[in-house]
Amino acid sequence: NWSSSALVCDWIGVTCSSHNQRVTALYISGMNLTRNIWPELGNLSFLVSLSVSHNNFYNTLPESLAQLCRLRIVDTSFNNFSGQIPSWFGFTPELKVVNIKNNSFTGFIPPSLFNISKNQLSGNMDRLILGYQLPNLEEIYLNHNNFYGRIPNSIANSSELTILNLSFNNFTGPIPNFLGDLRFLEAVYLSDTNFIGESPELSFTTSFTNYRFFINLGFDNNPLNGILPVSVGNLSTSLLYLYADNCDLRGSIPYEIGNLSSLMVLSLYGNQLTGSIPGSVNDLLELNLSSNFLSGHLPREIGKLKVATLIDLSVNKFSGSIPTTIGDLQGLINLSLAHNTLQWFIPESIGKLLNLERLVLNHNNLSSKIPNSMETLNYLSYFEVSFNDLSGEVPSSGPFKNFPSRFFVSNKGLCGDPVYGLPPFHTIGNGRHKGRKVMLGVVFALSGTIALIIVAIALACAVISYRRKYLGKSIIEFAPGTTLPRVSYYDLM
Repeated sequence: NWSSSALVCDWIGVTCSSHNQRVTALYISGMNLTRNIWPELGNLSFLVSLSVSHNNFYNTLPESLAQLCRLRIVDTSFNNFSGQIPSWFGFTPELKVVNIKNNSFTGFIPPSLFNISKNQLSGNMDRLILGYQLPNLEEIYLNHNNFYGRIPNSIANSSELTILNLSFNNFTGPIPNFLGDLRFLEAVYLSDTNFIGESPELSFTTSFTNYRFFINLGFDNNPLNGILPVSVGNLSTSLLYLYADNCDLRGSIPYEIGNLSSLMVLSLYGNQLTGSIPGSVNDLLELNLSSNFLSGHLPREIGKLKVATLIDLSVNKFSGSIPTTIGDLQGLINLSLAHNTLQWFIPESIGKLLNLERLVLNHNNLSSKIPNSMETLNYLSYFEVSFNDLSGEVPSSGPFKNFPSRFFVSNKGLCGDPVYGLPPFHTIGNGRHKGRKVMLGVVFALSGTIALIIVAIALACAVISYRRKYLGKSIIEFAPGTTLPRVSYYDLM
């Protein structure tokens, strides 16, 4: 309702200063506007924030916007702007945040640019001098482009920087230690950038211990080929997220990682880590250690992860039994222990995980039966136990009504509903009855034999007693001292 009959300060998306009624903010995002951007916006000399994102604006950004000397925030993302990337960003002294991602800008990259995410731009990162021209920068977004070279030293001069996003580029060299000089950094995103390790220990993590308000650290999908140093436990206790997946990390997980008392997500999958899970790890929301070489028994301390929603320990070398304390993880939604060498039984306590949606236990050495307590897991939509040594009847109610047969293959002792591709329970039952009949026959046969032996012994005892009683009187008795004459064999013949 931008009508000339209404006050400008009453227009939708317009904010004015209460002091002088001058326009200080223009927020017209998501209004489905299709046109050129108005050059007259350059006359709004008190404008501090300009947001025109998620529309259909096209052509170039007008040079008149360079006159907005008070401008701090510019967001033109998700439009159809084209042409040269504006160079006037570097000459706007108060500018702190610029977001021009998801447009169609072309040409060279001006050294004052930041936040050009997903514009398919390229250029040598060494030539960028962001820190010198824009020392008041608070957020830098250069992600999803084709930048190469090393991270320029000039970024270290942006002492007010809180967010640095360089992900999805083609950088070379190691992650520089001078990033540790940016003490106000809260989030560092260095994923998928081809950074390499400079030493066996990832020294840059030690430099990051200078951050006081650190929240998010991601350097996953880089060929770092090193070990996590003990100093990782000295990162800010405010750290919430740590992503170091697919980095060719070796060695063990430092026990000191448990010092990160606020950590919610620890993701280290796809590395070459060895050893066991440190008992110091607790109170995580997500723990992903899959596709490593971790071994040993699953610790009972896993029951301390009471707020966890995801635990993925698949494709490792864990052995022993699944601890019964797993049932204490009342908030668990996703649990994967597949492709290990776990043994014994599936604990009944899993039936207490009422929020569980996904349980993956295939390719282990689990035996015994599938606990009936799992029939109460109403949200369970994926349950795979193939390639184990399970036996007994598969539960048939609750979530088990919807599982495909492939989830149960290669368990020779399982039986149940034919829909699972298993022998029906009554067949197994008849076999059990036949076995019982055979067993009873053997018992009866043995009992009969024992009874006959007892009767024979009794009869023998009776005969002996009778002979002694009635035949003993016919025996000739000789007086004491009587000597019987000797008779030779010849005389007898």
